[in-house]
Amino acid sequence: MFSVPSYRRSCGVYLFDEIKIGGESDPLQQWRILVIRNGQTIRKVTLRELGSLSMDKAGYHLLMVNHP
Repeated sequence: MFSVPSYRRSCGVYLFDEIKIGGESDPLQQWRILVIRNGQTIRKVTLRELGSLSMDKAGYHLLMVNHP
């Protein structure tokens, strides 16, 4: 289990109120969970992908890891 700190999405930045030039990045798509074993990354998942994983009866999302 782990917890994710609260965050606030960035605002969109527009030139002349018409042309979008930046902002509104999705931190849940950028932040990643790395599963590391013996110094090797064996699984990498974004926080957005974690929300789409299957859940067990207790409501926990399950991340399957194949390890040698």
